[in-house]
Amino acid sequence: MKKLRIFPLLVFAVLVSFTGCSQSSTSTADPVAVPAVGSSFTTIDNNSNVTFDTVVAIPSGFADTTHHGSTSVEISVTQSSNGGNNLYYESFLTDGDLALEGASSGWGAPGIYEVLPFVSHTTVIDTFTESNAGNTFRDSVVSVYNGAGKPFVLNNLTYQTDSVTVTVFYLGLGAGVSSLQYGYSFIPALGLIAYYNDGSTVQRTTSYSPK
Repeated sequence: MKKLRIFPLLVFAVLVSFTGCSQSSTSTADPVAVPAVGSSFTTIDNNSNVTFDTVVAIPSGFADTTHHGSTSVEISVTQSSNGGNNLYYESFLTDGDLALEGASSGWGAPGIYEVLPFVSHTTVIDTFTESNAGNTFRDSVVSVYNGAGKPFVLNNLTYQTDSVTVTVFYLGLGAGVSSLQYGYSFIPALGLIAYYNDGSTVQRTTSYSPK
């Protein structure tokens, strides 16, 4: 979430896996909330970088039209360090899964909402081709449900979580195969990503003000 795309070459590197998960979920029977416009939350990463995030109405051209009946939101992200602002996009599917727009995820296809199967538990595989710095990559994205994550404390309340690991395989033409791995923990009762890990950056949600 909110990371720049990285295009590794020549080296097969599987980064730190998402941990702290068991084999069964306790939250799939609960309704999945969709944060209302005007809701806000803060995050902090392992480098002490803080963001202030606000849910805003999504422009129609950025909405998720692939998944019928889904609800899309735009999230405005302000960096506390320099006041910089960027936008990312989430889609709440009717089966309870969360999808991230590709450029927002840092690993998906730009303009395409990539599914994180927190509730459906269905392994999701997507492939697409992209170019970077004159190199062509055939990307294969595999999203796998990992079971219930550790309980997460937010605003002094404890919430159940579900977890998904995303592994991205990059096949560069003439450059071999490399991979990156991302871990997500999700709070269905709030519709928030609680925890994110790409092997180098760990980001946690620290407060939430719903509307």
